[in-house]
This record gives sequence, structure tokens and C-alpha cells, in this order.
Amino acid sequence: MNFTKLFVALFASLFVVSIASAISINNADTTIITVPTAVAHNAGSFQVIFNISNTGAVGNVNYTYASTSGTSNATFSPSPAQSVAANGLLTVTTTVTFPSSQSDSIAGTITVSDPTGVATSKALTFTVPITSASTYTLSKTAEVTASQNGSLTLANTGNQALTFSLVKSSGSLNLTFSNANPTVPAGTTSTITVSPTVGQSFSIGTNFATVVAVPQTSGVANQSITYTRNGNFCPIGKVTTNLTLRDVELSNSGGEDDEWHPLDEVSVEVELENTGKSDLDDLIVELGLFNANGKNLANKLDFTSDGEEEFEVGDLDDGDDTKVEFTFKVPADLDEGSYTLILKAYSDDISESTLCTDSIAESIQETIKVESEDDEGKFIAFDDIVVSPAQATCGDEVTITADAVNIGEDDEDKVLINLVNRALGINKIVEITQGLDQGDSKMVSFSFTVPQVADGTYNLALSAEYDYKNGVYKQNLDDDVETQLKVFGCSVAPGTTNAVSINAELASEAVTGKDVKVTATLRNNGDKTALFAITATGFESWASLKDISENIVQIPAGQSKDVTITLTPQDDAAGEQSFTINARTDDGKVQSRQVVVQVENGSLFGGSSWVWTLVAINVVLVILIIVVAVIVSRR
Repeated sequence: MNFTKLFVALFASLFVVSIASAISINNADTTIITVPTAVAHNAGSFQVIFNISNTGAVGNVNYTYASTSGTSNATFSPSPAQSVAANGLLTVTTTVTFPSSQSDSIAGTITVSDPTGVATSKALTFTVPITSASTYTLSKTAEVTASQNGSLTLANTGNQALTFSLVKSSGSLNLTFSNANPTVPAGTTSTITVSPTVGQSFSIGTNFATVVAVPQTSGVANQSITYTRNGNFCPIGKVTTNLTLRDVELSNSGGEDDEWHPLDEVSVEVELENTGKSDLDDLIVELGLFNANGKNLANKLDFTSDGEEEFEVGDLDDGDDTKVEFTFKVPADLDEGSYTLILKAYSDDISESTLCTDSIAESIQETIKVESEDDEGKFIAFDDIVVSPAQATCGDEVTITADAVNIGEDDEDKVLINLVNRALGINKIVEITQGLDQGDSKMVSFSFTVPQVADGTYNLALSAEYDYKNGVYKQNLDDDVETQLKVFGCSVAPGTTNAVSINAELASEAVTGKDVKVTATLRNNGDKTALFAITATGFESWASLKDISENIVQIPAGQSKDVTITLTPQDDAAGEQSFTINARTDDGKVQSRQVVVQVENGSLFGGSSWVWTLVAINVVLVILIIVVAVIVSRR
């Protein structure tokens, strides 16, 4: 018997062949055959059931059957001899097996014969169609990493050849394929190399790409897989076993360590250890703050530590460790959202590609949540408050500047800023009328003259009003923000002090009508740095005070500092004059030094007006004499 074709089917049916014989097999019975209407290509097998009928008087006739196929890919079960009694019926079951991924149909022939030679052999034929199937699987067989390309496998699990288009549908990771349009025959697989696009940069954290396999056969669904590649702070990932980052300590003075608000002051401390057996030179620890898109925004932080986001450790001997601390203020314009705080350490001596480790490798990165202030009474904050000078004496002009910052959830149309200190008689207002949007800041400035008050430290209170609607500010800042001004030298305690000594010398000529400069050299005789308030007195009868280069002088212990005092003598101040230089300590005691100045007349005739009148008359007379002489000589 022969099978003329192969194909795959899912369900098997039974067919019956009835053969009748007296002493032979009836030809009419050979046309009655039942087979499966179709079979799936991956069914593996199906059964064939048929009858051998002995219609004759001869009993126990032995019959055998055999089957052949037109292709070697299908086989039948064995065909042993069978004995059929007279007028008996024998039902025979045989199995056809075949491999998957076959197409078209399976055709075969069943032959029934009587080994005694009494009956004539009969042949029955059948054809079973194999159902057409276009199926496949897509799998990721290797991930994309810093050290290797990825791969994918397309397995054609159907019985029809398939051609695909491979495309990236989403993600920040750009990929190329060794074969973007593979054709995969039925029952085979194709492995494609997946490579990151050359030259692209990888964001910190997970970079991903979704790859879609699009069959070019209609009605066959797309399948997709996702590749991820972690971006490291070190350019090519960890490339050392001799350098370790550990024990990160995060501290936020403004609240929760991992929840930051604008203007919070944060410190990050990490330990760096050389775990190798050789010294490492020119080490640098760098802090990174990466947003959800993998962008490093550490350069936006307001660092107060040296080196900002890069800390120069220098050399580290084998087995040694050191601690590095970063301190910074959270800027008001840092976008809300989740951030990842990461650190890396590398050698500037031999490059990051040769020696580098990051806290991704050490698994000690921190997840940070940045939020705007949600308490309405705290929507306005003050930053970079500067009091100039920070120490002043009576009569000094003091300027206070500060950045008013909107750290709240809403934009503000107008903001009113108030500076108050009742003891100094200060109650000043600045109104920001151009608006102050969320995250924005604007500098405000106040100036005042220190009145005659007692020496001491005065608190200057800054407050704000906002939420301006219909001509009214509806919200006040819950708590004032205070800064300090130290005032001394206004009041004098009984007695003198030896804490400072004063020497003075004339630094310019002393002439009426011109500025006279006197240099006072002050020496701090104490054992610690001290402040001194410098004033000049006793000059009022012969000069006016134009300038004192520094009213408040800070001098380290045992050191000296020069102060220049500028006086302008009156026109009639010629002759010996004097004034006093005073240096007051912060406890009100004073050291004084009298200075004698010999003032020269600023003109040949002195400073009296009648002398200048006489000179003018004489000049006119001389001119007249010359004119008369010229006229007479011409006659």
C-alpha cells in the first residue's frame, strides 16, 4: 500500500472498510471506507479502523493486511496475520504516524490478502487533508547588556513559511537587527542578533525598547518582546574590584530624608574604601541626581560643599578608607517627581573607563521624591539673606537683600514683603507686582540708618502676604523669617580697654581746601578675634569728616589692620590742629588716640577774603598802568 501525500490534521476520524467473501474478498466491500475529514499538522497520528468479512463457508480463513505510504514521513503500525471464521467479521485498527509541519495531505493504500491463497487481495485507498496553520513563537534568547549584544528567536510552529518585519515600537533604547526581514520555513527557527545603535548614550537606570515581529501573512497576529539595558553612572559600568562605595547616609534638615521640598538643606555622606593591594591616585567621588528620564540634574543643586557635585579625595592607600560629604540646598525650580540619587568613584589619573565604580553596582542608590510645599502658610520662603554690613554702629547705612521664593503649589499675582524691627524703628515694605510663579524667586532690598541705640544684637523679621485677590492679600506667612544685625560702638562703658592699640600717621599733605588722609593702624592685643567700632571726634571746629574706610573692623588675635580717616579742613584752619580716633570694643569700652595735624595754608595769601579783594585791585591797577604806557608810547 502507498501514501501519496503528507499533511497535518488536529482530529482523527475512523473509517471502516468492509470486505466480504465466500471464499474470496468481495470487491464491492472495498469501496466502503471512512477516514478523518482533516487532520492537524501537529496531531502526530490518527487511527484507521476497517473490517475484514468472511462471507464464505470456509472457516478460519487467515487474512493479513499491509499498508504503504507515498512518502517516508508517514508510517503504519505493524500488520500481523488475522484469522476470520466463516461468516465472521474482524475489525482491525491501525495507526498512521507522521511528523509535524507537513502540508497538503496524507494519502495511503491498505491491502487485505488471504495467505492461504483462497481469496484474492483487495486494495483500499484514502486521502486525509492536513489543515493549513500559520503559527509562530517569538522569544528573547539573550538580553542587551554593557558587555554583550542581545538576540531573539523566531520559531515557525506552523506548516507554512513565514516572512517577518522586525521593528522597535517604543522605548528610549535604539536597536539594530542582523536581519530585519527574516523568512522562516515551516518547522524551523531563525535567531537574530539585536544590537544597541552605535554611539547612543544610555540614561541612568532602565533603558528599554519594545520589539515587534510583524508577519507579512494576513490574519497572523503580531508578537512583541522588551529589551532592557541598565545605564550606569560609570560610562561602561563597574570596571574595578579595588574600590568600594558603602554606608550612604542621607540627612534632610527640612523633613523626611527621602522627601525633599524646595530650599531643604540636605547632606549626603558616603564611605570610600580602597580594598585592593595597591595605592590609588587622584580619586574623585561624584554625586548624581537622575530624573525619571535618566537625566542627571545634580548641577542644578545649590551646593555648599567644596567642589559642588565632585569631591576630590586625592590618593588612597591600599586598605584605607575615607568619608566624603556633599551638602546642598534643594532649588525651588527643581521639578516635582521621583529621582534617583547615585554616587560614583573613579580615578582621574587613569580614566573612568579603567577604574570606576558606582552605587548601582553596590546597590545603595536612594529613591527621592521632590514635592512643592502644600501648606498654604508656607508658600513663600526667603533665601540668600544678606545683611551688609553684618555689624554696624550708629549712623551706619545698612542694606538687607533677600530672595523671595515661591515654593508653594500656586502661582502668585502679587506678593507683599515686610521688614520689621521696632527697637531700630524699622517697618519697611516692598511689593512684588510682576507676579511670582511657582518655583520663581525675586530679590527684594531694604535700606536704613542705624539710630542711636544700645549696643546689642537685633533680630530683623521678614514676613510675606500673598494670595492676592480683589485688592486684598488673603494669606500671611505663618512664621516670620529672622536675620540678625549686630550693633555696637553706640554706647560707651566706663573705663578704657587695652584690647586694642592705635598708631596714626599722616597719609597725605595737610592743606586747607584739600582732603587730609590719616592712616590709623589698630592692633588686636587680645587672644581671640575681635570687632572694633571706629569713630573720629574733636575735629568739628576746624574740619568736616568725609569718610572712614571701615566703621567696623574685625582683627584676628595679635594682628593689625589699617583704617583710613579722611577729613576736609576749613579755609581758615591753617596751623596746628588735632582730633581723636576712638576704637570701641563690643562691650562698650574704648581706646582713644589723639592725632595732631599741622595744616598748611592752601594759598599764598591765606584764606581771608579781604586779602583776595586786595590782590584783585592790584591786578587791575597794573593792567591799567600798562595800557596807559602803551598809548603814550604810540604818540
